[in-house]
Amino acid sequence: MLLNLVINATATFGTRIPRGGYYLLAGEGEEKEIPLYMWVIIGCIALVILSFLGYFLFHTFSKQLGFGPFSKYFKKNKTNKAFTLAVLSSHFIRANHINVFQHFAQLRLQLFRYFVDKGKYAQKELQDLHKLHNLNEICNWINEQYTLDEKEQLIEMLINILFLNESVSKNAIQQLRDFNSQLDLCEKHFFATIRIRLNHFTDQPIVNAKRHQLLEILELPGNTTDQTIIKKKYRTLAKKYHPDANKKEDPSVREDRAKHFMAIKAAYEALMKQ
Repeated sequence: MLLNLVINATATFGTRIPRGGYYLLAGEGEEKEIPLYMWVIIGCIALVILSFLGYFLFHTFSKQLGFGPFSKYFKKNKTNKAFTLAVLSSHFIRANHINVFQHFAQLRLQLFRYFVDKGKYAQKELQDLHKLHNLNEICNWINEQYTLDEKEQLIEMLINILFLNESVSKNAIQQLRDFNSQLDLCEKHFFATIRIRLNHFTDQPIVNAKRHQLLEILELPGNTTDQTIIKKKYRTLAKKYHPDANKKEDPSVREDRAKHFMAIKAAYEALMKQ
């Protein structure tokens, strides 16, 4: 009935009305076959409408249906790893509140350094990412998808990014520490990495640091005195961060781990002299 009303209303204006493979030339009562180009136009219009409708429905109900970023269908590939680091960095840079605009500009370069073409992001996009995803959903996805080594590497990259501006607030470090705990990672290792980064930006070199700080870099309690324990821990960390053990990593990751190795070596040698 509704279709008849539309046809009748349109026919009043003398238009061509498609009907069952033919079209009615309104006012003349004569039916002619619809040419191919009209089917193509009708198909294109229908495709555009369905595409917009599908896009709207997917983005509206993707989370309810279990799709989208950080869902069970979000694969652990290089592109998604870059996106994960970008979202996390956006959160922690916002928490830092120090030279935020400049920090995001440096973040763009760092993401490209880690992931090359997969890490290309506009600065405005990076600044808005923290609004789209909360840390809990990201953490749950990482715990399901990442290995222990990958999670440790992720935290190291986040620490490097957080220290790009050299000045880091206690609030940002605390939030990163909480995130480290949510990933079930070692807190001693977290603070050792923070200590190494802090030593990069102070006038006091690692070899002149206090004993408990040197032990912290080796991820040992501050009251450790047994040299056998210190030596064993150093060998474990040296094996993990030595440049020869990280040849398969990206150049940027190898460079960061090489710096970590040098800091561990310097702390160990200083402890052995005391």
